[in-house]
Amino acid sequence: ELVQLTQPTIAELWGLPLTVEEELRPGIRVDAPSPCRPYLDKLHSMLLETGRVLWEKRVESLGKFIIDFCSSQTVKSAEGLALALAQTFSGFADAVEFAGDRILLHSKARALVCMLYRRFRKEDAMFDFPDMQSFSGPCTLAMACVLNHKSVLLYSDNIKTAIESSSAKLSSEDEVELRALTHIACKKISAELSVGSAQVAPWQVALFLDHSATGD
Repeated sequence: ELVQLTQPTIAELWGLPLTVEEELRPGIRVDAPSPCRPYLDKLHSMLLETGRVLWEKRVESLGKFIIDFCSSQTVKSAEGLALALAQTFSGFADAVEFAGDRILLHSKARALVCMLYRRFRKEDAMFDFPDMQSFSGPCTLAMACVLNHKSVLLYSDNIKTAIESSSAKLSSEDEVELRALTHIACKKISAELSVGSAQVAPWQVALFLDHSATGD
């Protein structure tokens, strides 16, 4: 089904407009591509590529791929599932070029694993991953903004402008460093909040920051 998705269908499912109405001249209005269009283009491409890989593997859905993978593992592992998703589907690879190397962050895969654990762990032991206490969640630039806003991480003026502006662009080196700092910050906050039996895992800190950034 993924390979059959169209942009209008995706836009409707995500609640995003394909076009916006603009005034060409007084009394004349036209439809123009919405600011969401680049995101929709990337999302459409990712879903088509995911569908293509599933079709080649003769797997009927992403959910079936995840269930098949988890069922085949002797030891259940959140890290293992995140790695399998990133290695199999380019949409989950989430890589950044740094000093000539391709740094794999697996942020999207980690976010999905966190959601699976939260939703299904009590219903199905398959998703009750024993390594979740040490598992790191997503690490996005939006989360880096939240950490800066809360004065957990402090950036130079040019870095702050770049991550808060839709027109400015970070270098790949700066992006890797910011996302790595976000990852480290989540671990340090987790350690500070975990006292005695009250344990807060790094992934829980990451999801809190991610939700704060997106408003979900």
